[in-house]
Amino acid sequence: MRVRVALAVAASGLALAACGGSLSGATAVANWAKDANFSANTRTLLDDARHAVTALADPSSTANDLHTVCGVLQTDDEAAYNSLPTPDGAATRLLNRAYNQLGTGASRCYDAGASPDARARALAELSTGAADLAEGAARVASALVP
Repeated sequence: MRVRVALAVAASGLALAACGGSLSGATAVANWAKDANFSANTRTLLDDARHAVTALADPSSTANDLHTVCGVLQTDDEAAYNSLPTPDGAATRLLNRAYNQLGTGASRCYDAGASPDARARALAELSTGAADLAEGAARVASALVP
């Protein structure tokens, strides 16, 4: 009797797994991108990063100016990070790297003050993060192709 029950449970588990696997990878990524508001969040992050870069590059920007623009970037970056993981492992790794890089850049930007060296480090982090985000977005776009 136990063997029959075990076989029935195993068979039903396999049937359920087969049903759950019917969603294509492209459809799963499309659903995730829509639910995560990925396109709009990516545009927002890139706009935030541009504002931070502009402020960092302007020697007349005060610490308060940096706190404002870099704080906004940090908040938006954390929101985007919370949408992970994606249904695509490679996209998740790329976006994770991008969001971490942008978060580090935002933190360095926030603390840069008037230091040219600190501003340069923050600029480098933000540049790398933006490039990583573009790569992650390209991976999401390619994963949408069936």
